[in-house]
Amino acid sequence: MPREKKTLPKKTVPRVDAERARTALMARSVTAIRGLTPDRLSRTLEAFDMGYLREATLLWQKIKDRCDTTKCVAAKREMDAALLNWEVLTVDDSPEAKLHQEALQAAYNGLVSTDALDQNKRGGVATLIQQMMHAQGHKYAVHEIVWDPRGADLTAEFRFVPLQFFENTAGRLRFLPTEFAALGEDLEDAGWMVTVGAGLMEATSIAYLFKVTPLRAWLVFCDKVGMPGLHGQTDATQGSPEWIRFRDALASFGEDWALLTSTAAKITPIDLKAGGQLPHPLLVDRMDRAISRLWRGNDLGTMAKDGQAVGANPQESETDILGAADALLISEALQHYFDRPLIRYRFGTEPKAYFQLQPKTKVNHDVELRIDDYLIKWGVQRGKRELLQRYGRPEMEPQDEPATAPSMPAAPVGGAQFLGNEAAVLGADTLFKANAAAQELAARRPVFRPVAEQLARLLAMEPAARAVAAAEMRITSGQLARSVLAQAPDLARPVAEAIGAAVASGMAENAAKTAQKR
Repeated sequence: MPREKKTLPKKTVPRVDAERARTALMARSVTAIRGLTPDRLSRTLEAFDMGYLREATLLWQKIKDRCDTTKCVAAKREMDAALLNWEVLTVDDSPEAKLHQEALQAAYNGLVSTDALDQNKRGGVATLIQQMMHAQGHKYAVHEIVWDPRGADLTAEFRFVPLQFFENTAGRLRFLPTEFAALGEDLEDAGWMVTVGAGLMEATSIAYLFKVTPLRAWLVFCDKVGMPGLHGQTDATQGSPEWIRFRDALASFGEDWALLTSTAAKITPIDLKAGGQLPHPLLVDRMDRAISRLWRGNDLGTMAKDGQAVGANPQESETDILGAADALLISEALQHYFDRPLIRYRFGTEPKAYFQLQPKTKVNHDVELRIDDYLIKWGVQRGKRELLQRYGRPEMEPQDEPATAPSMPAAPVGGAQFLGNEAAVLGADTLFKANAAAQELAARRPVFRPVAEQLARLLAMEPAARAVAAAEMRITSGQLARSVLAQAPDLARPVAEAIGAAVASGMAENAAKTAQKR
């Protein structure tokens, strides 16, 4: 039985109100990224390490907004997590766990996520996860939790608060009550959620500086020497009318590419690009790839050109590792900062249900199904709830109607009937091919397993016993086929094609061998 509810200790009024947001927007530095130098970047990163977060936060956000590569890979990383499926699971099958699951399900379905500085951004769980993923870049992502206790279900509004509102000089984040305060105030329990991530923007900002510096030089180079310089030579006396006319003509040459000179005049282009490949493009590309690897684990999806995506599978596995780590990070943060306070308030006990973000996993379900099937046959107990979680299938809701296979009128099956009629003449080669096809079908569709088991038994018999068993199989094959089709009518064509083709191929080989012996 649920215990008596505790007094609500959580905030219902936000600390970052409209006035505080307005002050922050007015004081936001427009020079955070302008004139960035190695010395200034070094001081900014050192200040962040000391707990003064404002300058680094503003700089990193501008880099994310303006650097094309960073904006692309950061958005991909954040959206990958936001688009994952989520569910509320229970730790056991008790009625209490079911109540906790229902309460959390209602809370997550009803929550609202927004931005304290831009409340035009509003969403639900997906928006909340995307905001929490800022921690992978900025190391911390902070949400103010404004609880909504109205109605039967308890939920909350999550307000994403930028990191410049906090300091970390005491080894924990503290809220700055005014825009330029040096020391902050402790965060209220159950009133804030702090997601802690990898802090990739520190290395990204260094790579950005090493990218933008040669990029600027490259642009200056293109502006200066994109058009070759001209060296004019003439025998005319300096200052003479002929010399002045030649000078004016040479000056206008860069505009209209027309020049009239005497026979003694000579123009020689000065091409500074003739010395070899410029270093700027290589360094810019190197830094772009470094940023991509930091965020995505590889640079193939973002940077590879057509035909150059070599080694995709190993690098995809690295991306899968990052995705699984992101899902775990989000799940644990929400379990600690939202699930636990909500269940404690609603029921006065520790939670027996929890939020879980499902990572993308590449699972060979055919192998998993066969393993689970054999374990069950050997008497190893497997829970239905655990199996549903393994294969990503939710439990049936009480109001749902159980799914059943449609009834199927009795009808012969091409492949199965062919198999039964010819069973008496099956040789070992023929039976081996048919058995292989049947086992493959059974691995994909367990309903076909009785047919596969019957063929496997035939294959293990001696030839004389096999003939007797084949005759019996010919009698029972029609009933067996109808039973299979009643559970999965879509198997008619695969059975006929796979088994029938395998038997025909094997019988043809047997006939060829017999002819050779003669």
